[in-house]
Amino acid sequence: MKIFKTILFLLFTTSSIYGQIEIDSLYVFTGKKISIKKVKGFEDKKTLIDTIVVNDSIIYIETPNVIQDYKYRAKFKIIEQFKGDLPYKKIEFDLYNHYGKPKLSKSNTFLLFVIKIDGEFQLLKYANHRVYETDNGKFAIPYDKNEYRNQNVPLLKIEPKKINFKQVPEFRIYEDDSPDWVKRTYPKPYYRIEKNKAIPIFGNYIEDYIKLRLNGTLKDIFNN
Repeated sequence: MKIFKTILFLLFTTSSIYGQIEIDSLYVFTGKKISIKKVKGFEDKKTLIDTIVVNDSIIYIETPNVIQDYKYRAKFKIIEQFKGDLPYKKIEFDLYNHYGKPKLSKSNTFLLFVIKIDGEFQLLKYANHRVYETDNGKFAIPYDKNEYRNQNVPLLKIEPKKINFKQVPEFRIYEDDSPDWVKRTYPKPYYRIEKNKAIPIFGNYIEDYIKLRLNGTLKDIFNN
């Protein structure tokens, strides 16, 4: 759970990681993993440059990079594109994780937010989401409280829908997860709790989830 909480912290500081980039450099698609390999010899920055304002003057300061990353090179098969126009069936991109090799199964389908910087593709940090098939043949993502909580003005009129998943996802609840944390992470009526598992009842289809993400935690990354 500690890793999960760290990811959430980084998720909400994504804009400070990337600065602002052009929205036209974003590609969003579903895909299946072909391979992920660690980039040997990569060493993350030991310090980061930050800025503070003192008496209307910008001062640049160095801060320790307490969470250093590993770099990986991923190859994915593109299944369906939702934003951008990639002319190929496969794509290679870099991705960075601070906790080791990403746990992306070849048997699962993922929604990926990839940007192109200086001619190279790169996964937005932690912007990969497993998608689940529904009984109507579409794909959906279980209710994500963080994207609803972080919606920017104007608020999108997108409501979570009751989803009939073809194979219902189950999220494990650990012994050290406090009841309050479980209640906030898997709120009713969007989830039901069965012993040590949280089972989603509501969610969003992919098209709506992309809109929520781009108007939520990813909003400040892009120049609009």
